[in-house]
Amino acid sequence: MLEHSFPGRITPMTRNTPFATKDIITVGYAPDPAYQLDIEILTMAQVRKKADLEFLSSLEIIEFYLLMSFSKGSCHHMVDFEEIPCDTSSLLFLQPGQIQRFDTTSEWQGWLVIIRPEAMLPTNEFMPEGDISTALSVGRLPTHFSVNANDKAAFDEIIARMHQDSKLEHRPSDINQLLRNQLDVLLCRLRLITAEHARNVHLAPAHLKLHRRFRIAVESHFRSHHNVTHYATLLGCSGKSLSRAVTSICGISPKEFLSMRITLEAKRLLAYTDRPIGLIADHLGFEDPSYFIKFFRRNADCSPGTFRNCYRQQQRNRQ
Repeated sequence: MLEHSFPGRITPMTRNTPFATKDIITVGYAPDPAYQLDIEILTMAQVRKKADLEFLSSLEIIEFYLLMSFSKGSCHHMVDFEEIPCDTSSLLFLQPGQIQRFDTTSEWQGWLVIIRPEAMLPTNEFMPEGDISTALSVGRLPTHFSVNANDKAAFDEIIARMHQDSKLEHRPSDINQLLRNQLDVLLCRLRLITAEHARNVHLAPAHLKLHRRFRIAVESHFRSHHNVTHYATLLGCSGKSLSRAVTSICGISPKEFLSMRITLEAKRLLAYTDRPIGLIADHLGFEDPSYFIKFFRRNADCSPGTFRNCYRQQQRNRQ
């Protein structure tokens, strides 16, 4: 497996990736050496000039945040097993660890804002509880947004401004600060236009904070801890408090949320690696492969082997 910089230089990987195969590439934030900023703004036309068709049509695990705004045409952008229809009202927000693939069958145009993970502005937990910053957790942002014309124009205006500002001849540290502030505005707008935010502004601020901490804990521990009690203890709350917070925010129980995250990771490994099911089960913290198979069947409505075979057959049919 090779690690690609975005959008197309290739360098050997330096870290251990036990589940790598030739069918998927890891894409890291690595712009041209002369570019010293933490946020890169490109048009899709620029990406097509820099990257060949094979690269653009590859399955990619991204190691950065990616905001995409579509300005012309339509396409189907694949994100984590879902083909998302996108047009000029669409925005996509992808996060590190997600798998994506560009639609190369359409000449769609748009903006790509590529963000080094370390540059993402953290939620300030010391802001007043009712402040928008308290609710602004990128981990809770959905992947796909469909926005009205006014909101879309505002987004594209900010992104175009960022594109111009990234070329200013000032100290990189100053331009980085400017771009981060502009990114914060984009993220605030994403939160404001979601129905989720409309619901969350009426929720107890304590629920928002606990839910955010739960998501972070799940991302760190889901491979080794499958019991919700572990997370309640880790977060210093009761199981009932955790259940109320998570259910009120996203409409599912903590157990369902945790199961969905484990299932998604299992699907990624089944689809994009050739590792035996037993090794995948072990990697995800299941001591008994048979229990993993039962777990997967319960949450994905099919066995791991069936999922792998069906997904790969779909990919062969696309070629």
